[in-house]
Amino acid sequence: MVVKKYNLSTINPLTKVVTKELEKLTPDAYKSHPEYGIKPFNAPCTDCIELVDRRTEHSRYYVTNGSNGTEFYQEQGYSALNYKDANGNWLSVDIRLKPTNQPHLYSAPAQDLPVSLDAGLGFTTINRAGAILKFNNKIELIWVNNDVESSLGTANWDNYVVGDEGAKVVDAWPGIDIELKVYDGKVKSDFVIKQQLSYTTGKLLLRDHLELPVNYRFAGVQVNQPIIGDFSINTVDGTEAFKFTKAFAWDGAAYSNSEDLA
Repeated sequence: MVVKKYNLSTINPLTKVVTKELEKLTPDAYKSHPEYGIKPFNAPCTDCIELVDRRTEHSRYYVTNGSNGTEFYQEQGYSALNYKDANGNWLSVDIRLKPTNQPHLYSAPAQDLPVSLDAGLGFTTINRAGAILKFNNKIELIWVNNDVESSLGTANWDNYVVGDEGAKVVDAWPGIDIELKVYDGKVKSDFVIKQQLSYTTGKLLLRDHLELPVNYRFAGVQVNQPIIGDFSINTVDGTEAFKFTKAFAWDGAAYSNSEDLA
């Protein structure tokens, strides 16, 4: 098995390529489609073109270059591969981060649950039909020794890079990086301890200052009590809207040990 290497440092621009073969195989009505000539980033083939007129919510149609339509690929997904814009065009779901017109703000709006990352203010969000959950927000590192908490400060975002699949904050605290990896409506937060720290007793605690949408609430969680394991954030009627999975520690040097965290 090969461990996936995430692109946390390079934003790849969209590339439009319109060949004579694509022009021939595409009906004129679809040549004004916003993604005409732009192959989805996760297409199952490399030497191919996509016919956007064949798109449905759960499928895409590709033709091998030079085959004049005689060799093709039909891509089918259990979840949506495309979504409709305001003009009725099927646009491809794209989970990659892109710069916005605001400095340090990156977003992946082309999905049901758009994700954004604000590297200037230091937080991520997920937008569920206008209800915005803010997390990875003002993350605080705390040293707990003999039940006494000592704050080591909030994450320093001065040194960061952003790529298609997330961001990396270098030395958010001395010797500790943050890696944020974006998925379809999800963000995975990794805190990477790069060197031996000076603390020989006690434990380290990471505290996230979540900001919930109006009228949303934690499900089955007592106020000011530690949360152990998975937990949800629900609407006022009890419907689950957002979910956090439990944290765990992984020994990257040994490649073998993991330990559940509270």
